Amino acid sequence: MSDDGEIHSQSTGGIVADHPERPTHQLLVGPSLGVEFNTLQARITPLACWRIEDIRFAFDASFPLPPISEEMSELKKLIDKHTLKDPRTEAPCKPSLSIFGHADPTGNDDYNKRLSGRRATAIYGVLTRDTELWEELFADKSGGDDWGTREIQVMLERIGHAPGSVDGVEGEQTRRAIREFQGSRDLEVDGKAGPRTREALYMAYMESVCVDGEGVPFSVQKRDFLAKGLDPDGKGDYQGCGEFNPVLMFSKEESEKFKKNKTQRDQENAPNRRVMVFLFRAGIHVDPGLWPCPRARQGITDCEKRFWSDATQRRKFQDSRREFKDTEDTFACRFYHRLASHSPCERAGRPAAGEGWIIRVESAEFEPDDAVVLESPSLGYRHSLTAAVATSDGDFLEFNFPPGPEGDYVVSVTLSGVSYIAWRGLHLPSDDKGVQPPDIDYAADAEEPNVYSQFEPDGEREVIPRICS
Repeated sequence: MSDDGEIHSQSTGGIVADHPERPTHQLLVGPSLGVEFNTLQARITPLACWRIEDIRFAFDASFPLPPISEEMSELKKLIDKHTLKDPRTEAPCKPSLSIFGHADPTGNDDYNKRLSGRRATAIYGVLTRDTELWEELFADKSGGDDWGTREIQVMLERIGHAPGSVDGVEGEQTRRAIREFQGSRDLEVDGKAGPRTREALYMAYMESVCVDGEGVPFSVQKRDFLAKGLDPDGKGDYQGCGEFNPVLMFSKEESEKFKKNKTQRDQENAPNRRVMVFLFRAGIHVDPGLWPCPRARQGITDCEKRFWSDATQRRKFQDSRREFKDTEDTFACRFYHRLASHSPCERAGRPAAGEGWIIRVESAEFEPDDAVVLESPSLGYRHSLTAAVATSDGDFLEFNFPPGPEGDYVVSVTLSGVSYIAWRGLHLPSDDKGVQPPDIDYAADAEEPNVYSQFEPDGEREVIPRICS
């Protein structure tokens, strides 16, 4: 293993890595006379990391989307790799885990602390199969993080009960899917996603996404977390850091520019919106009463107690863009800084741009704020890119989207604030390069046409995407 650690896998959805081995030190101790004693207190140091990117959640939300199963299988490999055997009993001793949610440095400190904590809570709930935690997230809305019918539809779709469109509307097809699910679980069949139905649905969904490489469900016992599940609100086991520890800080100039283009700001900020899981050596545990991080539900006061003395300066946008991997001065919390400073998961850059799915659109129609959207509600994928971040290729703009799971997608464009459907049923990934459908209809979303034909907005040249994979 190198001094920088070892990245085992990196995708648009996450990173799995081993931390670099830390040096061991010789200790010189002196004899005691009976009243003195020598004390050595070793710091807890992570030995590996698992990072979930923002794309595995809906924007401003904590519900884990179905493609997270890809990263879950990598986590299982990492846990198995660092599981030891008790030399006396041969029993497996698993590494201890702790979860840290992060938000981007935009908006309100308190809100971002709650949102990052809710994401950490959701991941902890999946791993431990704690459906009560998910019910709390469902019942306790927080700003844009509003679990409801859409999440019910995503879960039903994932486990094989088609709810129709994943649109957040409880129509007859969704109620039919709920009745099918209820009948399969010996629940009262009423077509309503009440508490008992939700509990069963949570568990079924968790079992479907938290799987190993063979698709076999796995879970993590609460005793295998850093604080062993001793605190009823997860202190030491899962927490939210809010916006205090970004891996990227814009320059002053960029920050001012993004005030006029919030879509681009949110795209550029994506690396900061992440969930980190650190793995510690088997047998390492902490007393939750002594753990410095506040609980996921608590406010920011205890976070601020652990700030660097220059935290105010660190949190400011400065003359140049800063990334933690280069400058090591973007984290405000010194405790988290110590845990993460050598982590490949916090130092890795983005995957190469060429690894994405490219949508090519004629550039003549586009202003910087116009956008292309690639989405598949049933797969939990939605990504929007503005023309400002696209790459110009002569007469075309190339929009590079992070790859999602295989399936059917919808491509739409937004021109001057109006959305137009470009292509339904686009199956990705595809072996074809530069596929151009002969007939495309740019019709407003509300019209939802079944027949496609070329359309020229405002009498100008038609906009015809070409899809590359």
